[in-house]
Amino acid sequence: MIPPDIGEKVVPETIAVLLPIKAGHKAALHAQLEKHVFEHPVGEVHYLRMLPINDTTLLVSAVFDADLNALLNLMAENATRLDPVLCLTQGYPAGGASDTAAMRTFLKLHESPTLMLYSAFDRASEPAVREATPLRLEFLEFVKAVQRHPGAARASYATFLKDNHVRIDTHSEGAADELSAAALSAPERQNPFTMVFDIHEDWVKRLDKTLKDGEWFLDHLNIHPLRQIPTVHYARFAKITRTKILFESVYDGEWEQYISDFAVHIPKKLDLVWGGAKGYPAGGAADAPALAEFLEERRLPRDYFYMSYSNQTVKEIQKSLALGKKLIWFTREAPSGGERLVRHVERFIHRNQSLLA
Repeated sequence: MIPPDIGEKVVPETIAVLLPIKAGHKAALHAQLEKHVFEHPVGEVHYLRMLPINDTTLLVSAVFDADLNALLNLMAENATRLDPVLCLTQGYPAGGASDTAAMRTFLKLHESPTLMLYSAFDRASEPAVREATPLRLEFLEFVKAVQRHPGAARASYATFLKDNHVRIDTHSEGAADELSAAALSAPERQNPFTMVFDIHEDWVKRLDKTLKDGEWFLDHLNIHPLRQIPTVHYARFAKITRTKILFESVYDGEWEQYISDFAVHIPKKLDLVWGGAKGYPAGGAADAPALAEFLEERRLPRDYFYMSYSNQTVKEIQKSLALGKKLIWFTREAPSGGERLVRHVERFIHRNQSLLA
């Protein structure tokens, strides 16, 4: 069933929590993380990852809608499998994940400050992002039905609208995004990347300002360097200590292409952020092999990674979101039936071929 609040426009929230692992339990923790922990998705959580960043600390991080309740609800719903994982950390609530009040306190106690969060899907809730591609596929089936049986266009449209009106309402705010030709083909895989890097002391204030400015431009002007790389779903920075920084991202495609995109498209922007990191290439991010070595040396193992829409790439989702916005006008202007409806469909297909391909 599609959630009734699917159309809510939200700015995604995020949290990074560093939990102390009980002495001698790292191997047991790894064994638990190999299992499928979250069997029961509850919506509103875009992604969640759990992995030890060293022998004594477990990272739990997530991107979710609106507030922490979304994450707490997901944890409570999956408490039976989550408790055996997190009980290996110090101070875990006796009532486990089912005790949402205690879990909130536990998570907030160990939270690391977020410096910046980037999302490729501006102000779209998790249900909206998750349902965008199914809406696009449903519309394609409707188009095929009209092309096969023009005389039954009215009945086909009535069925499509009945099954998808909630999905269409998702896009009722904002204009349709126009996508470049480069954003119309999609790679096949989705991957998480997590690393921890150390910065020089004299870079601390500069990095804080750079990321704060970047967050402001993203929030107020929808401008961010990562928009030039159409394969990154999310990226975030969080502060572990004054000079130790956590970086996470979710990207489509292969690792080598991910590094190449950074080096080719936004090297100078990366230099502003990572330039003060210990071991950063002397030639900056434009030196792709050196950048790859720098990132690989600090890259943490994948361990547990949950994604609400794991089979959908950035490009596919963005095309679907853009099409969904245009379907608002399609439905408002659609004739009641007959040949006029068929012509309406044909005109829409002609104008939006790139989003339907």
